[in-house]
Amino acid sequence: MEEQRKTLRQMVLAGIFAALIFVITYFIKIPLPAVTRGAYINLGDTAIYIVASLINPLYAMFAAGIGSAMADVAYGGGIYIPATLVIKGLMGWVAAIIARQGKFGAYIISCVVAGIIMLAGYGLFETAVFGLKTALASSVYNLIQLAGGVIAALPFYVAIQRIKAAEKL
Repeated sequence: MEEQRKTLRQMVLAGIFAALIFVITYFIKIPLPAVTRGAYINLGDTAIYIVASLINPLYAMFAAGIGSAMADVAYGGGIYIPATLVIKGLMGWVAAIIARQGKFGAYIISCVVAGIIMLAGYGLFETAVFGLKTALASSVYNLIQLAGGVIAALPFYVAIQRIKAAEKL
């Protein structure tokens, strides 16, 4: 019974976190130049890193992928939806696996590795769909998003640790 309760709690949190990732991604964004075809820089990755530190990797994957893909739906970036679902889901999963160590260094590494997944994933997708020139132009902005997302996530580490400690009470 306790295991079912824990699973239900994780599922509910994943749904709430997917909504949070959507809101942060959709409403806190900077549109990019026309060469990137509707892309934008956002703080959704920061939310993904925080969520990945709080819940099971499987649920972090679903929250990150679904929340981010829904932002693409709302923004009208239809062509990005499948790529975003996979790339952001993979980011959430990998970040959660690494961050589970519970140390500040592991948290930094989880954010950076997940950011590299974003950079590489969108680079490959945009090369295949739009060509190398567009992918290279977009990669500059993705690098900015990677750095900004990691930097913005770091101050949350202490709060995350306090939440985890309170959860054990």
